[in-house]
Amino acid sequence: MFAAPRGRPSEMAALWGLVASFAGLTIAATLFSGLRFVHAGPFFTTFGGLFAALLALNLYQRARMPENQRTIFFVDMVALYMVIAIMMAIYQYALATFNARPISGLIEHADHAIGFHWIAYAAFVGRLTPLSEAMKFCYLNWTDGFLVAMLAMTYLREYDELYEFSFAYAIGGMAMLSVSAVFDSRSYEAVATYGLVGFHHPVGVGPETMEKLQALRSGMDRTLDFSRVLGLIAFPSLHAGSALLVAVATRNLRWLWLPFLVFNELILVGVISEGGHNFMDLIGGCAFAIAGLAAARALRRALGRESGTAAVRAPGQTLPHLLRPPGDAANLPFEIEAKPLATEPHRRDSSGWLA
Repeated sequence: MFAAPRGRPSEMAALWGLVASFAGLTIAATLFSGLRFVHAGPFFTTFGGLFAALLALNLYQRARMPENQRTIFFVDMVALYMVIAIMMAIYQYALATFNARPISGLIEHADHAIGFHWIAYAAFVGRLTPLSEAMKFCYLNWTDGFLVAMLAMTYLREYDELYEFSFAYAIGGMAMLSVSAVFDSRSYEAVATYGLVGFHHPVGVGPETMEKLQALRSGMDRTLDFSRVLGLIAFPSLHAGSALLVAVATRNLRWLWLPFLVFNELILVGVISEGGHNFMDLIGGCAFAIAGLAAARALRRALGRESGTAAVRAPGQTLPHLLRPPGDAANLPFEIEAKPLATEPHRRDSSGWLA
């Protein structure tokens, strides 16, 4: 049985711990905001059933088929992302009830200052029907892209990249949503186009979104309807930040990096015309993604993990740096504890290392 070295937590446990802390933050924000749930019963019945099925599957595999490490790891990741998804949905609604400072005009002025105009861009994309349809497909299926990317990284044993992406997405995503507690940004130009006949309207925002957000901000509404969960956050763009993180995480997938790159590039350029975001929303989302990536790498270094490495040491010895074990052991999603050999006493050279 593989196990983490004594005194050093596994990355999966650390990742679940991080998500648990964010879940606590979400619960606190929900209680503070007085947010109420509507149609939550059917939703959580389905969610709980799927989560329990995944848990039962992995318990069975660990007991009867422990050699299925890749499948166990993938199921763990899917369960983790189910929790992250519902947590972020609730968190954004709770923060939308806060009395935030309006910055929509500032965001639009910043776009115009660099020569970007939302309506002109959307009109141009709308005339390119194949491109707009491709953007729309990628934008609407961004979470499916997550699942496919996780499956590919697991099958190809890119566990290091998947762990890095998971930490970065959890940290960066929660940070992006937290901005909405302080600043209120809305896509007024995008919603205004719904009054134009024949215009290419964004699918990510519309009059319904604006009405819901206004009701939450004004205190007239304190409900999250699980039968109709809307994306409320404009700045920074979670779609843009997530697309950047997936593109970075899949960069080492042989033969597959290019399809993932194209898919996520279409999301990046589509967050404007399809998501109704301003250009500065895109820039902000990418900036938070980069910051989340830096934080993830710092956290993983603190946990004793570096890219593609695992520490293997003799008992009582401290490595001056991490060593890469030979072969596929470098890419295992778990760590290997070194065991002393039950043979003759260890001989050591002048530096103290095993000879």
